[in-house]
Amino acid sequence: MLIRQVGLLIEEYNETESREEALAHIRALGLSVFTLAELPVNEELTAFAFTDDRAAADRLKQAGIGFALYDNEKSRRESFPDALYAVDNISYLTIERIDRMLYRYLRLPWVIAETERCVIRETTEQDLEALYEIYSEPSITKYTEGLYRDREEELAYIRDYIDHQYRFFEFGIWSVLEKKSRRLIGRAGFSNREGFEEPELGYVIAAPYQGQGFATEVCTKLLAYGRDYIRFSGVNAFTVAENTASVRLLKRLGFVYREEILIDGKAHQRYNRLYG
Repeated sequence: MLIRQVGLLIEEYNETESREEALAHIRALGLSVFTLAELPVNEELTAFAFTDDRAAADRLKQAGIGFALYDNEKSRRESFPDALYAVDNISYLTIERIDRMLYRYLRLPWVIAETERCVIRETTEQDLEALYEIYSEPSITKYTEGLYRDREEELAYIRDYIDHQYRFFEFGIWSVLEKKSRRLIGRAGFSNREGFEEPELGYVIAAPYQGQGFATEVCTKLLAYGRDYIRFSGVNAFTVAENTASVRLLKRLGFVYREEILIDGKAHQRYNRLYG
């Protein structure tokens, strides 16, 4: 956890909580509370705030401290286009949630989950060369779309993905790192496919790491994350019949064959897993 200090720069609390309840909750999380009169020196980048006041938000920006909007009648009468998040009850927030708000403000990647052997985190610009190394193996792009030939185009795509997909949806395709070596060994996560309400599970594991159970380990963890954290009702997966390794994995993960559909003019099988 990076977060250490929280500012409650709120003038009007909602009926669902009081200032005393919000203060008690933040302190129960083990965090200190600061006021507008005592803005911390944010050299260690461990402070974040909540406010319903435009002037306070401007002071926070000048001090280099990120903030979320406290959504109430007062804040709705002002403009906060620079607020990344809005909340209406501080007492409902977990320390992980506040920490992730701070990470987003600092443009640092979220760690999504960990398995026994892997760390799953948001993709960064620094992953570019490792991704090209993975996708240079012809077998990788046999059943999945490759990267842009122009590295600058791919870099621009990553930047846009961070600013829009991660920021607004809070899920996407993430980077998979092996814990032991800290090496990027693949990608996995969820994406939206036009025409389907449920998200799509996707994954790529670098050729040298295939056949060692990494895909099963990572996808199992992500399916649990999708159910418990994002609250998906179910997940789709699409593959071609000749990709027998993918079909075996999907069945092992509890997916059930539903139908055959055309994607870009090619027959694909749609598998689906519902959360009970």
